[in-house]
Amino acid sequence: MVRDAAFGSNFNTKLVISLITIGLVLYDRRTRKRWDTFWVFLTATVIWTLVELSLQLRGTRELPERILLGQELPLPVSAVIQGMSEAAFIAVLGLFVGDRILRRSTRTQAWIGFGLMCVFVAFLVLLQSAGNAGSAETVASRRAMLTGSSVLFLVIVVGFNVWFWWRRPQFRRRTAYMALVMLIFATVWTAASVLVGSRWVDVESTEMLGAFRPASQIVSLATLAYDVVLEITLAYLPFFGIPVLLGLINKPDPLDERDLSLGEGTPTPR
Repeated sequence: MVRDAAFGSNFNTKLVISLITIGLVLYDRRTRKRWDTFWVFLTATVIWTLVELSLQLRGTRELPERILLGQELPLPVSAVIQGMSEAAFIAVLGLFVGDRILRRSTRTQAWIGFGLMCVFVAFLVLLQSAGNAGSAETVASRRAMLTGSSVLFLVIVVGFNVWFWWRRPQFRRRTAYMALVMLIFATVWTAASVLVGSRWVDVESTEMLGAFRPASQIVSLATLAYDVVLEITLAYLPFFGIPVLLGLINKPDPLDERDLSLGEGTPTPR
């Protein structure tokens, strides 16, 4: 999986996304009087920071430049920003929007707001690509997708998701809507990036050792689908499941007292 300079090494954008994520957490805390999105944010940031450190230290991901406001970032700092912007953002957004879709009183507004955000993201990708003319020829990030450790990690994650779905049936609705939102958002982001040429798939060249060439359309489509479904949607669900198992999130239904007074759902144990 290859990214160009429009996003791969642009930590200015990643920092803005990180701040938006923190804003969603603070807004959810203020309006819903709960810490659910905070625990998802913290879990995702910590785990994905460690994943990024592992990928880059082992050479699975090549990220030659890590630039923020014109300054080169040390790896630990860049990994934290990647954890917030590439994992925590999508996971928090999934829970934030998914919970509001579950509530009848906010369902329409949630879908409209989420739809506008997807349009904005597609427009942002287009602007970034236009502002980095020629960057499609510049590889800012290259990641090997089918290494043994990566596949093993995904097998463990999928196994965890299946076990969580089976053992915590009271959280299935929240999990399902979170997954749906993440899947839609990741698909829009990925499709926009591919269309403007800022993300693509390479395979190793058979003619020259260590060289790469663009993958065929079928291989590219399968790889991108693998990325969206497995490496994002399913890989990010544990960021919700782990806090639940630790007892940090203990409300299966996101409905609050006001919703219950309006006849939405039934009371659930806290």
